[in-house]
Amino acid sequence: MINLPELMKSDKRNLPNKFTTALGDLIRQARIEAGMSQNDLAWSAYFNQASISLIESGRRSVSAEEIVYLSLALNKPIQYFYSMDFLHPTENNSLSVLEQDLLFKARKLNQQDLQKVIAQINAIGEFYS
Repeated sequence: MINLPELMKSDKRNLPNKFTTALGDLIRQARIEAGMSQNDLAWSAYFNQASISLIESGRRSVSAEEIVYLSLALNKPIQYFYSMDFLHPTENNSLSVLEQDLLFKARKLNQQDLQKVIAQINAIGEFYS
């Protein structure tokens, strides 16, 4: 298991590290899910393409302000970028990043729309079982 305090106090000059690499992987995954190129994301989140490339490879850290821009551009909740799944990969009782994202979006729905989504999920589950 990774020691979070040790991970967080790592020298910024020593990039990539486990934290920046994991964050870069999450950002790349979200960008691909959104069907965006690095240029598309750079333009939407006020970066240049080279910065996005460095971030995705873990060779550039990301500030809290930049996380907000990435969150908006990728349509992901901020907590998506701070998922601790990579720190505790053996814990089976925690929600995955996708489950967290689904729950975050579900909480924004009114009761009627939430019931519709649940019905659709049930239908999809029955189709594949």
